Amino acid sequence: WELYSKFLANVNGVVLPGFDSGNGECPQWVDAIIEDRDGVGEFLKSKGIMIRNFWRPNHHQAPYRSFDSDFPVSTWASKRAIWLPSAISLCDGDIEYVANHIRDYFHNAKLAA
Repeated sequence: WELYSKFLANVNGVVLPGFDSGNGECPQWVDAIIEDRDGVGEFLKSKGIMIRNFWRPNHHQAPYRSFDSDFPVSTWASKRAIWLPSAISLCDGDIEYVANHIRDYFHNAKLAA
């Protein structure tokens, strides 16, 4: 998480929810809130990088089905939240590689606008 946070710190459109690693919190996955999640996902996939979208909100599941308007935060987050590649086997260079491509995506999107 710390390296992703460092490499993606100034990328508009990317937010990494924080962890209190100084007090023992250890993220199991690297969560990210990404504007244009699907576009970023397709771009990364074209570079051989796989991400995972967050689980669907509970109110989309059959036993709890409800309207999106009843759960606006869950609905908003579910359209933007991903898990970045994370594994014990990733080295610092792998994380930088992923972060560089995310930065490239947002830089190129800004140029195209």
